[in-house]
Amino acid sequence: MQLKEPFSIIAESMSGYTAIKLLTKYRVKNLILLVPAVYHVDSYVIPFNQGFSEMIRKPKSWVHSDAW
Repeated sequence: MQLKEPFSIIAESMSGYTAIKLLTKYRVKNLILLVPAVYHVDSYVIPFNQGFSEMIRKPKSWVHSDAW
C-alpha cells in the first residue's frame, strides 16, 4: 500500500511509542497521542513476550527511551 504523505496518526497507550518511531520514516502532518507509553530503546527489538514485559516493568526504564 502506498501512503500519501503527509498523513495524520492517532495512537494510544502502547501504540504511542510505535507512532513516535514512525516520525523518523514518514512525513507526518499531525500526531495525536492519548496516554502514550514510552519504552526503553531495547524493547523495540526484542520479542513481544515475557522478556518484553520484564523490560518495560523495570523502574524508570522509560528514561532510556529513544522517543524523546
